This record gives sequence, structure tokens and C-alpha cells, in this order.
Amino acid sequence: MRILYQLFNLLETDDIEDCYKIRYTKLLRSQLTDEELILIRYNCMTERGTKMQLPVFQYNILKHIPFLGLFEFKKYRKGLSNSQINSLNDELILWRKEICELFRRQSVGEKNQSRDYQERYNIKFTVSENNTQYTFTMTKKPRTTGPKETMVKIFDIFEDSSLDNLLTDFHTEIFRHSHFRNYNEHTSYKLSHSQLLDELNTIFKIQIRQDNPLIISYYQIEHPIQA
Repeated sequence: MRILYQLFNLLETDDIEDCYKIRYTKLLRSQLTDEELILIRYNCMTERGTKMQLPVFQYNILKHIPFLGLFEFKKYRKGLSNSQINSLNDELILWRKEICELFRRQSVGEKNQSRDYQERYNIKFTVSENNTQYTFTMTKKPRTTGPKETMVKIFDIFEDSSLDNLLTDFHTEIFRHSHFRNYNEHTSYKLSHSQLLDELNTIFKIQIRQDNPLIISYYQIEHPIQA
């Protein structure tokens, strides 16, 4: 941790151009194992790791953190093989990337991104124009016959209540813990989740909102949405 902190201090010097900072940051991230990423995350949650919080968030050090390796997520590993755990980790990392891209986008009107997992599951991310509201929806349709892709098999392992909890914990992680509660701490911040039945479909819905723009990446600090 001491070495990592000194590397952050080095990156902050005026002697290094921004283009090189990006390259060095990528090199640094590539050297960190999954276990080290998890250790860095928990270190930053402690009083001793307070000084590490901003540079870890600023340089997106936890970009590829395996969510299911966190203690809070270990309960979701039950019934999954190692390959399925890796696949679910990769998918959650991809979700986070797509959500970040929506929040970065300057747009007139709502910003949307959706993804289908065969005919069984559909997910949709929606961000308001001013970044103050976010909605996630997963629609689970009746089972179909025939071969299933990897993610369909994984989602099918979870009972509806566990899947709802996983989705809620994932969003809590990226909207609150990924920046160590330094942002999105306004009194107006609110996360709600629901599980509804629509004819034969089960719909999982998560809504997050606050009066000020929601922050999910340091890019938003440097490039705020223009009114």
C-alpha cells in the first residue's frame, strides 16, 4: 500500500504529461491481481486508507475488481462453478462499464442501453438527461427449450429473491462503495428496488435518484454535464 501510494504521488507531479499518466496507470492496473484489488478496496474503506481513496477512484484502479470476490458478495457464489463465477464477474464488470458510459454521455433526453440474453432475460439501463436519475430493469421471461448461453444458465441458478439481492448489492457497490461514499451522499439520495410479476414475466427494477447529478466515475468530476 505504501508503494502504491508513492506511485500515485509520482503520477501527480508536473513532470509527467497526461498522455503518459494514462499509459502508466494502465500498466499499474495490469500488475494488480484480483486479490490485491480486493485488498485495496477494503484498505480504502478504513481510516488508514483515507488518503488512498481519491487516487484509487481518480485512476480507476478498481476498474476490473471481481465483485464476487468481495466478502459482501460471497453468498452469491453458492451453486456456481469457478468458470461461472468468472463469467458472472466479467458480466458485472461489463455492466459497470456500460453504466459509466451512459453517465458520461452528453444527450438531449434520456440515455438508454439494453442487452438480451437469448429470449430468457433482457436488461436495460436508463439515465436521465441531467444524470440525477438512474433506472435498471431486468425482465425474466418463461423458460424455453434448447441450448442456453452461459449467462442464462447462471441467472437461472438464482432464486428470484437472491437475484434481486444480487442486483441491489451490485448497484450499491458501484454507486456508493466504489468511490468510498465520498459522493452520492446527499440527503436526497435514494435507492429503491422491486420485484414484480407482469403476466408470465418477472421484472426486477432498481431506481436511484438524488437532486444533484449521480457520480459513478471520476470522469464526471472532470467533465460535468453541461446544463
